[in-house]
Amino acid sequence: IGDISDWINLNYTPFTLAPEETASVNLNIIVPEVTEGKYTGILNFTSEEGFDIFPITVDLDYLGELGVSPIFQEEWIKLNQRKEIEFQLENSGKGSLEIKSIKASEQINDWVHILSKPKILVPRGKGLVKILISTEGVGINEALKIITGSFEITTDLGTYYPSPTLTLNIISDISKEVESFYPDLIQIEKKLEELKEKTDVSEIQKEVNRIREKILNTKKLYDNDQLKTSYDMYTSIEPDVDGLKIRVKEIENKLLESERKKVRIIIISVIVVVLVIIGYIAVKKIKEHGEYDWLYKKWKRT
Repeated sequence: IGDISDWINLNYTPFTLAPEETASVNLNIIVPEVTEGKYTGILNFTSEEGFDIFPITVDLDYLGELGVSPIFQEEWIKLNQRKEIEFQLENSGKGSLEIKSIKASEQINDWVHILSKPKILVPRGKGLVKILISTEGVGINEALKIITGSFEITTDLGTYYPSPTLTLNIISDISKEVESFYPDLIQIEKKLEELKEKTDVSEIQKEVNRIREKILNTKKLYDNDQLKTSYDMYTSIEPDVDGLKIRVKEIENKLLESERKKVRIIIISVIVVVLVIIGYIAVKKIKEHGEYDWLYKKWKRT
């Protein structure tokens, strides 16, 4: 009887106990859809000597069940910048859930700070974890530094798994980095000025202009915080410039080879002309010697 009278299913068969003998009675308790709390009842045992009352208390404490979204985040951030992000925690269990602590892993600990978190999540409740990412006062030696870490969430049930992860793409000042390609473009344009007197270089000049426009677009994208797009465009410029250098070098080599061929042709032509002249002189002398050979023989006899 009592609060839990409908919860208990007791299947038993009458039994006899000898003096100082004990026996076990198994109770099957089925908990209905009720809220957390203490529920009481009484179990009544009857025997040939009368009946005994045994009070029963059920302390109903449901477990919570944590969910995190998103489980993975990727953020792009400039140097000397602050940025806030959020994780959402949700308790899908029937019991309340205590969020004891949230700690960043060693990889990202110096770059992030937990601003706020929920303390208790009621059943079906939600709460936000607010995180500050800061790159103030730090420097990197490359155009892009990638760091991946995680957050350890501890509840009254233990450590949550899998831990939500965060990847930071820390980008240097691309608007300045991209200007390093200008000296190469200037050198290419100087060579084109020299080459255009000898051959058509208009297509390469168009490519130079296209790269200059690409540099300006990269700077605009970076200034408008389109960091991933600006970095992708930045990394595509270097192979473009290197390709132009190769094309200019190939044109120079072709022109040089053409000049060498001309020189060889001239040299061969000169040699042929000289040989023709020498041959002509030799033939002429031979002919002259043949015309006066009879006179020489006659003089020799006398």
